[in-house]
Amino acid sequence: MFIFDYEIKPEDINEGKHVGNERALLFFQYARTAFLKQYGLSQLNLGDNIGLIQTNAYIEYLNQLFLGNEIAVKINNI
Repeated sequence: MFIFDYEIKPEDINEGKHVGNERALLFFQYARTAFLKQYGLSQLNLGDNIGLIQTNAYIEYLNQLFLGNEIAVKINNI
């Protein structure tokens, strides 16, 4: 399992003083980029010039996140 640790930054906070909904997809993007980088890959080239595209996403919010909170985005690399 790959784990990407991230600390909530000021730019992640919205007018309601918590993490905006749209930021969750950015956290997943950061994790995906770090995951691929460890194998020398990128979203534009997974090998043989084959790229990666996300066709859908589902997010279930369990708690609000605030400035300074730490999260761990997990990727099961089966």
